[in-house]
Amino acid sequence: MNNKSWLYWVVICFCFLPFVSPAVALCIGIVFSFLGIRHDSIHRYTSRVLQVSIVLLGFGMGLEEVITASKSGFVQTLISVSLVMTGGIFLGKLLRVEKNTTCCSSLL
Repeated sequence: MNNKSWLYWVVICFCFLPFVSPAVALCIGIVFSFLGIRHDSIHRYTSRVLQVSIVLLGFGMGLEEVITASKSGFVQTLISVSLVMTGGIFLGKLLRVEKNTTCCSSLL
């Protein structure tokens, strides 16, 4: 543990207080990242914590909300992926980029 690890744990506890918004906690995390303040072994836990957080977030939603969100999310994802792929192909042709560099060049 480095000499600033105590500060790391104090800020983590501070971020769990009810009056600290997620945006403030995120900004504090970004500042810590830029300053190089980190705990040496925390990376072992971040993936698992993220997975558990997503599952627990799902428990707060009703089945009707999940179905509604998945319907609108599917349509939005389909539209955005189609637009990005079409735009990539168009820009690839416009800029005369090699076919193997552009998106989905094998489909043309």
